Amino acid sequence: MPTGVASITAAASASRKVGQNQIIWQFTARSLFQCNADDCFGDPISFTNQIKAVRCTADLKTCTRPILISGDQNSVQFSDVTVGPDGRTYITWEEDNFLSSQGQPPSNQRLWMRVAEPGSTNFGPARQVALEPEDLSPLHANSFRVATVPKNAVKIVNGRPRIFVTWESCRAKALDVVCEEPQINLGWSDNQGRSWQRSVLSTGGDNYFPTISENRGGRSLAVA
Repeated sequence: MPTGVASITAAASASRKVGQNQIIWQFTARSLFQCNADDCFGDPISFTNQIKAVRCTADLKTCTRPILISGDQNSVQFSDVTVGPDGRTYITWEEDNFLSSQGQPPSNQRLWMRVAEPGSTNFGPARQVALEPEDLSPLHANSFRVATVPKNAVKIVNGRPRIFVTWESCRAKALDVVCEEPQINLGWSDNQGRSWQRSVLSTGGDNYFPTISENRGGRSLAVA
């Protein structure tokens, strides 16, 4: 049974004092793809995706066993991990309905997040960041496929962590094929992802591939 390749998509590090020693941890999140048939995208479409994370010491000599982040979701990808200034670990990822719909329209995607307390490898429940009724499709006028990677950052605002997530979404999707004028979104939460606010940052045209930086120690947040 053929399997896909596990790919590392994101990593973050933080230090934590244990006794008299300063321990530096590194969290890495990855997506694992497994094909369940000779042709993953044949009839029927059959594959399994998972988001997993590991925590390692900075020298990579000691690591935890892979931690399942995406639960029973089976069409997921594109994880991003941040260790915030509050010491918590934040992981975001994308889930779509490609497998359940067997690639038939309408397509949609959900963005998710889980959080672990400082120094912990136990992640809390999955919180939905956003539901997009259309997923991203090929760029205009060519067949180059694009997909959104929900990137996150955390800043301390009024003494509390504020979580920011940025991603792309389609303004419209002609015939459920062409993504027209994708826009850059910014969502934020002050209650560990239980509720979200969002705004559109782009001003028109085709917009893809946002990045985000919390400028740790400063007051500003940058999205490009």
